[in-house]
Amino acid sequence: MFALLIAAALSTACAVPLPDPIPVTAGQRGSDVPGNDGACGSVRREVANPAQWDLSTFVFEPTGCPGPHPVIFFGHGYLATFTEGYTQLLEHLVSRGFVVVYPGYQVAYDPPQQYRAEDAGFVAGVSSLPAGSVDLSRIGFVGHSFGAGMIPRMMQLADGRGWGSDAMWAVQLSPAWEFEVGDGPIELPPHARVLAISYEADVFVDTQVATEGIEAMTIPAGQKQQLLIRGGGSDHLLPLTLPIPGSVDQYDRWATWRPIDAWAGCALDGKWCDTDLADMGPSLARATTGVPLPDVGPPSLVECSSPMSPRRC
Repeated sequence: MFALLIAAALSTACAVPLPDPIPVTAGQRGSDVPGNDGACGSVRREVANPAQWDLSTFVFEPTGCPGPHPVIFFGHGYLATFTEGYTQLLEHLVSRGFVVVYPGYQVAYDPPQQYRAEDAGFVAGVSSLPAGSVDLSRIGFVGHSFGAGMIPRMMQLADGRGWGSDAMWAVQLSPAWEFEVGDGPIELPPHARVLAISYEADVFVDTQVATEGIEAMTIPAGQKQQLLIRGGGSDHLLPLTLPIPGSVDQYDRWATWRPIDAWAGCALDGKWCDTDLADMGPSLARATTGVPLPDVGPPSLVECSSPMSPRRC
């Protein structure tokens, strides 16, 4: 299904109308509130990944904004080896002044190899950048589905390199199973912050997968949170922002971009920490926050109880 969506996007790519910006108060610029775009432009490059030679690692760099820039390491969902599946989301992140590193990993199911490719792609991406252009002491992770499940292990590996020493944050969008971290507590740097977002109508990944992972993380309760997006449009594919008309809507602005911006802003600069993450604007149902989240939604393909799961709820 995802492959068909990508094919459609590539064949019909055009300028995509963006949803209305989030309102600001008198004296504020649009970028002064989370969820609205920043002022930076964007350029994309491809670099080779030594652990996945057949797939590129994509590096997005801000233009028109002074560095050094903080980095977001992006983990894509299954089959989304090309960036077109998240076009507007990636452009939004770069507009906020982030360098974004996006490795492709193989489709064939092999978690150890896929995790190796993801990590090697992150290293290759930042190694390709000019010295002084990025600030690896201030890093974040954004991932969707299988790529979101990779995040805890990627945070551990980054910490082992000394990355994220000043700030390390993550937003998991419907995280699938989390491999390579054992079946007990998930050890993370004590200053890390993690937000897991789940979707009420998700038939692919069960909410309890996110809950189990968040509860197992060894960071203070005030540094981890869950968010459950409500409504019929809150399905597993919500984070996708294909370059075709109709792909980007208020769910993207309020339920994806705004929580990411707020979570990153709090970790990096101590701003937007009091943002009401459950606020979905005037046209969407209010979300639910809390750890643990209620077990809602239809039966899913990815459940904690599956024999394929490396961890149990």
